[in-house]
Amino acid sequence: MDKLIEGFSLLGLVSMAVGIVVLSALVRRLLELVVPSLVKDELINVKAGTKTTQYGSELSRWYNELFLYVLPYLVGSLIALSKAEFLFGIISTYMGRFILSMMVATFSAMVYKTVRKAIPNFFGVSIDADDGDTVLTKPSKE
Repeated sequence: MDKLIEGFSLLGLVSMAVGIVVLSALVRRLLELVVPSLVKDELINVKAGTKTTQYGSELSRWYNELFLYVLPYLVGSLIALSKAEFLFGIISTYMGRFILSMMVATFSAMVYKTVRKAIPNFFGVSIDADDGDTVLTKPSKE
């Protein structure tokens, strides 16, 4: 077991996690720049305290509810195609690199979502309307 652990580089795993987050964010921003209709709108009723999401099309719904969650795994599987020893250590098979990159993608996506939600809560940022009516806001960058 010690040889297996020694075969991995912590810096390589962290680099892969950061690469997955950065590449996923880059692909997302490029897609939303090229196809602006993919971005969802949020309706916020301040009086009732409810928030509903409105999609412009079915493509927008699929993009926001499926593709954005699958994107880190797609980027991780593309990274697994490389045979970089710095990232994967002693793993030589594609399936081993694929499984490792899927685990790193899972944890990096989870940490990204947690930090993304924790920072506004830490600084006390909230969306408030002046008169309490239903407000159509610009999409939140989740």
